[in-house]
Amino acid sequence: MKLIIYFVVLVVAWLERAQAGEPSLERLGVPWRVGDATVQWNATLHDLPSSAAVYRVVSGEFSPVVLSNLLRLAHLSERNRVKPQWEGATERDLSFRDASETRILDLIPDDGYAILRNTKAIASPREPAKGVPDERQALKQAVAIASQLGITRDQLAKRAGSDDLRFTPILRERGAIDRKQGKLVKTVIARELFLVRALDRIPSIGMGGGGGMLLSFGNYGQLAELELTWRTVEDQVRYPVATKEQFLDWLKTGRCVCASDLFGEIQAITVKSITPYYLERAGGERQEEIHPITEIEADVVLETTNMPVRLYCPLVVYP
Repeated sequence: MKLIIYFVVLVVAWLERAQAGEPSLERLGVPWRVGDATVQWNATLHDLPSSAAVYRVVSGEFSPVVLSNLLRLAHLSERNRVKPQWEGATERDLSFRDASETRILDLIPDDGYAILRNTKAIASPREPAKGVPDERQALKQAVAIASQLGITRDQLAKRAGSDDLRFTPILRERGAIDRKQGKLVKTVIARELFLVRALDRIPSIGMGGGGGMLLSFGNYGQLAELELTWRTVEDQVRYPVATKEQFLDWLKTGRCVCASDLFGEIQAITVKSITPYYLERAGGERQEEIHPITEIEADVVLETTNMPVRLYCPLVVYP
């Protein structure tokens, strides 16, 4: 009963802070605190900025050039324009489809959201996959497409300590039984990757990927899918980044969430690393502000086991 009451108190506190303009972290995990457990801090704060901005999301536009490029990538034109059918569509939203709806392009300018699909670009179950690009080729194509949409390399997140772009590779495969070999054989039918947006050189994170661009390439490198989440933002206000002591206090008092469910009393925690991010919602989902947060990697000692965890906390100190 005490555990239930404590959890309710944490949730109420989270709601109060969200209403006060702080980041809502509940989508990333469950409210969590270390309490009186021993905390060993082995992380460095050298990679954190001295301050970070809270960005305000404003109404955006897809420029005529970007719209023209998107239509060309989708193999569509103004003649294919139809009335948007999704719930909550506004007069500013745009939708394009061919007669068979094998090629579509939907745009929500206010959310900086675009989705393009070409179902003919990926081999069907009865067709062989041909010319699917490798990871290097797919990345080169993705960067070229980003440029056509007005996105520069400086606006994309980099790998830590490197100028290489940060991206998530994804393979789309199809399995079939090879009768000669007598086993399941997998064939790559599309190669996908997600380019991560950077705000003030800090990567975006969130459910559904957060800010960035997902691209899928099928036969002969044809663009099969593009999903863009690129909200228009303004630098609203900057706050100082928390100190080690403030992070420790937040861990102890329930200002963080844990991505894993932990069972049993926490006896000790070792903080290994801390990384800044901007928290964005999934594409097409309305968002008024974009807040900076931190991802903390740690090892936790419980009553019966040890386990690694990911924790999410605010990055800055709000007044």
